[in-house]
Amino acid sequence: MPSNMFKEVDPKQSFPKLEESILAYWEGEETFKKSIENRTKEYVFYDGPPFATGLPHYGHLLAGTLKDVVPRYFTMQGYRIERKWGWDCHGLPVENIVEKELELNNKTDIEGFGIDRFNEACRAVVLRYANEWKSTVRRMGRWVDMENDYKTMNPEYMESIWWVFKSLWDKDLIYEGHKVVPYCPRCATPLSNFETNQGYADKQDPALTAKFELESEPGTYLLAWTTTPWTLPSNLAIAVGPDITYAKVKDKNGEIYIMALDRVPHYYKDPAEYTITEEMLGKKLKGLKYKPLLPCFADKKEPKAFTVTTGNFVSIEDGTGLVHMAPYGEDDMAIITGLGVELVDPVDAEGKFTEPVSEFKGLSVFDANPLIIKKLKDEKKIVRHETINHSYPFCWRCDTPLIYRPISTWFVKVEQMRDKLMKTNKKINWMPDHIQEGRFGKWLEGARDWAISRNRYWGAPLPIWRCNCGEIRCIGSIKELEKLTGQKVDDLHKHKIDHLTFPCKKKKESEFTFVRHGQTDFNKERRWQGSTDNELNETGIQQAKEAAKQLKNEKFDLIISSPLKRAKKTAEIINETLNLKIVYENDLREQDYGEWEAVLTKDLMEEYNSDINTLRQMTPPGGEPFDSVIKRVERVLTKYRDKKILIVAHGHVYFAVLCYTKGKVLDDVIHEPHDNGAVYKISYADLMRRIPEVLDCWFESGSMPYAQLHYPFENKEKFENNFPAEFIAEGLDQTRGWFYTLHVLSNSLFDKPAFKNCIVNGIVLAEDGQKMSKRLSNYPDPSKIFHEYGADSLRFYLMNSPVVKADDMRFSEKGVSDVVRNFILPIWNAYSFFTTYANIDKWTPKKATESTNKLDRWILTELNKLIVQETEYMNSYDLQKASNAMYAFVDSLTNWYIRRSRRRFWKSEDDSDKKMAYSTLFKVLTTLCQIIAPFTPFVSEEIYRNLTGKESVHLSDYPKPEKGKADEKLMEEIFIAKTIVSLGLASRAKSKIKVRQPLAKVQVALAQQYDKSLLEDELEIIKEELNVKKVEVIENPSDLATVIAKPNAKLLGPKYGKEVQTIIRTAKTGKFGRLDNGNIKVLDYELTPEEMEIAYMSKEGADIETEAGILVALDAKITPELEMEGKARDLVRQIQELRKAADYRVDDRITVAMIGADTKLLDKFGDYIKAETLAKKIVTEMEDGDQFTELDGITIKVKR
Repeated sequence: MPSNMFKEVDPKQSFPKLEESILAYWEGEETFKKSIENRTKEYVFYDGPPFATGLPHYGHLLAGTLKDVVPRYFTMQGYRIERKWGWDCHGLPVENIVEKELELNNKTDIEGFGIDRFNEACRAVVLRYANEWKSTVRRMGRWVDMENDYKTMNPEYMESIWWVFKSLWDKDLIYEGHKVVPYCPRCATPLSNFETNQGYADKQDPALTAKFELESEPGTYLLAWTTTPWTLPSNLAIAVGPDITYAKVKDKNGEIYIMALDRVPHYYKDPAEYTITEEMLGKKLKGLKYKPLLPCFADKKEPKAFTVTTGNFVSIEDGTGLVHMAPYGEDDMAIITGLGVELVDPVDAEGKFTEPVSEFKGLSVFDANPLIIKKLKDEKKIVRHETINHSYPFCWRCDTPLIYRPISTWFVKVEQMRDKLMKTNKKINWMPDHIQEGRFGKWLEGARDWAISRNRYWGAPLPIWRCNCGEIRCIGSIKELEKLTGQKVDDLHKHKIDHLTFPCKKKKESEFTFVRHGQTDFNKERRWQGSTDNELNETGIQQAKEAAKQLKNEKFDLIISSPLKRAKKTAEIINETLNLKIVYENDLREQDYGEWEAVLTKDLMEEYNSDINTLRQMTPPGGEPFDSVIKRVERVLTKYRDKKILIVAHGHVYFAVLCYTKGKVLDDVIHEPHDNGAVYKISYADLMRRIPEVLDCWFESGSMPYAQLHYPFENKEKFENNFPAEFIAEGLDQTRGWFYTLHVLSNSLFDKPAFKNCIVNGIVLAEDGQKMSKRLSNYPDPSKIFHEYGADSLRFYLMNSPVVKADDMRFSEKGVSDVVRNFILPIWNAYSFFTTYANIDKWTPKKATESTNKLDRWILTELNKLIVQETEYMNSYDLQKASNAMYAFVDSLTNWYIRRSRRRFWKSEDDSDKKMAYSTLFKVLTTLCQIIAPFTPFVSEEIYRNLTGKESVHLSDYPKPEKGKADEKLMEEIFIAKTIVSLGLASRAKSKIKVRQPLAKVQVALAQQYDKSLLEDELEIIKEELNVKKVEVIENPSDLATVIAKPNAKLLGPKYGKEVQTIIRTAKTGKFGRLDNGNIKVLDYELTPEEMEIAYMSKEGADIETEAGILVALDAKITPELEMEGKARDLVRQIQELRKAADYRVDDRITVAMIGADTKLLDKFGDYIKAETLAKKIVTEMEDGDQFTELDGITIKVKR
């Protein structure tokens, strides 16, 4: 930097272009890297991983800005903050995308496609939009390492997840339970209760009141209400409230209905339609038997099936006060089990009815609803049928309505940890603080055991291996798995490890014999046979007889055969010799080859350019995957594990047998002999096999503190020395998501929270209050905002809104524009003003001496106060207060200090006052850049580097407050003056009188707490600022306005209880007094200013502006003399605009022509106009000017 000047500043700077140049500078200089390396104190920040399967939106930009502002601030405070980006890679969000793209509609389709191919397709799409994310994050000005990121699908990350799971397992915090859980029938998997809470939406459903006839009283019916008609076929009991009063209601049709007494009026509007014949408590109804509503399970033999029981959960808020019980609710399941009734579940994994509900078999439960209703109506078993609109849970990823279903699921024992979770929650600093006891605290109070297993594919597999004998083992590392299986493991995904087995420690040996069926013509012709049901040919019959000879001396308990004709016939021929029972198991049928059935092998080899063994490993189009054959074999062998059996089946079933019993994959066994009619003896030890489920992806993201570091396998000391994290930030929904899972897992592992400070943001809505929607195009694209306004303005707009305190905000492009106009541009203009005049005067920074100028002392005191405030607010993570204070300071700097100091910079003499002005403004601007740097990193960088010549504002230390800097009297003096001016200007605006128009006077009154003598030095300034001839100070504020009291009931209520209303009534009648200490006395109570504010209300007919005990009354009458002076000021404004348009330098002297101007105006105000516009002279004629304009009939020209 030249010693005598600063780089020239463009007053019309494009901030977006400036930001692009700063980004290039940071990258070239590796400024982010340096900001980490030159700090020593450790500060850990956890960054929640987003999915890269969608583009970033304003919600991400908001959270990303929070995650950038705080680390930037603490970096400047001397902390070393590594910021590593992470990607959430697993789970339903990714699977759903792949399913749509591959046109796979359900789990059957996925398994037909092949789990290995499906998972690899998931892997391929995970980082689809990673480059767009990188571009957006960079453009936003966020510093985060995206090159050395962590991914939840990396083996190291997944291994740490296994360690977390195993640690919980060892602490007995994991269990398998058969429970009713929220279930998505499309995804065919259970969900956790907090996932369910993310997906509620309004839904219309049928509401039925069905009648169940008592066995002992024909014509008397129990009335039960339900919004899930599909559960009625599985009804097994009816519950009543033991202490609720019930009535027998005789309907005008002669039937008798039993319902809660208080619900009768909801069913009968006219008392003439019914008669109450008897009343009783619910406990008296217990044990009554009723006839099954539908016949599906009518043959159940348990004595308490189809009986009335009691439950305290029964309410009379809606329905009839009787609850129909089917095993699709937690209470229902507990009641039915308690009655000793075996549970039923005629609904399959896809939410479709199965055989017991034969009439609706194959229909989804929701599609069956109207048919069930119709059937019940036809049978006259419905009393009322309505449609209701209610809040209903939907799958958070695929938007399918959920059902509640009894299923075997793995859980974390959260309920037993509730007290600990709530206790450690108190150690967290939440911003806003109400989250602690509110949304998060309330969620912890009702925390349920966490369902962590998913019946899906693309996720971290549960590290549980189980034997058919019931033996179970949890594995906690790759090394342990390799040691047990003897196999090298480099990928932990399901399709890479599900085939890995190891011997059960109980070492039970099993043995059976396998016979492949005899030959058919398809075998002879080498056609793919599969499910085609062919008979044996003559050769095949002979092969079966040969097999019988080999087996004649063997002892078996029974023969298990495929039901297909070729196997069935082979089994029958063999059984002529063995004379055993034959059981036909459909699970032993051959693999279905789909479109390949009956096709010649040579034709397929030619079509696919493959050999026979390659074809065998493919899933045929429309056919069955080989994995499902292995599952079928497993079911058979498990079912008959204690029997000595002879199996008669098929070639690919034999391969599946080898895979299952030897722990192999198809490629390992495909070369084994498998001739028609051949006999194979198979002995095997029980093997430990992995259970099929994968982990909830929330378990993975909740393990992020450990898994991102591959803890405890690496970075053990680094993690343990820096846990818990200092800071995290995400949206309000994460109180039931990531915040929650972090908290549960860290408490489970280490008995402490995972983080110390948490900022919770709200939702960014469209300007109309609706959700942002691409379809509706109700919000501007972020790239447009970056291009037009820059990232600094968007960042500050978001940080300066209630959205950083968990409130929702309506995004407004005007709001971003206002930040440019009211915050960034004023700072830039102040910077431009400083450098322009500093360069003219060849001023260079020197060691500052204490300024004696009152304005300098004031702005430096304000600056010191700002440093104190910012340090306090940022250390407590209150970004809104921090940004508000910046806004207020910039307003004071530009609209008071610089405006009041302009003449000090303009004057030609180079005196000490001018030097003090330069020195002060230099210090303020450089310090302000350091303060705003975390919020607006671009503009602060540009200004700071030009003013100081240093490498980066972000490598500097955050400013420290100077002790003894507060001049309270001076602060009060300027506050009074500024407030009076602000109120006066507000009054002008209300009266629509521009500031250039002089007025006669302003009246001012100060409340008791102010020192009125401080006004004396500010009267001339107030006159100038408000453009009035006189400031009249009124001694008693009550001469201008009525004094009123504003009690704060929220504060007074808890403190004074029932007396609070008396205090408020008394205060509002004016019966209160001000005490010397600033407090207010009402009756015998002394109240603080926070508890009761003294305010002022305009008297009738008066126009008063008031704030903080300062009153201003402006005289709005305009005389002819005042009007003329106002015109002179308007002329000055126009000439200044012409100077700008002509691109004159600030020190250029000019000639002004005013053609058609009133001579009286020129005589009286000519010198004033010349002085204000640097005009040498004013003329009334000019041939050609550099610029000209018109104002109220006057032509104005300027010439240099």
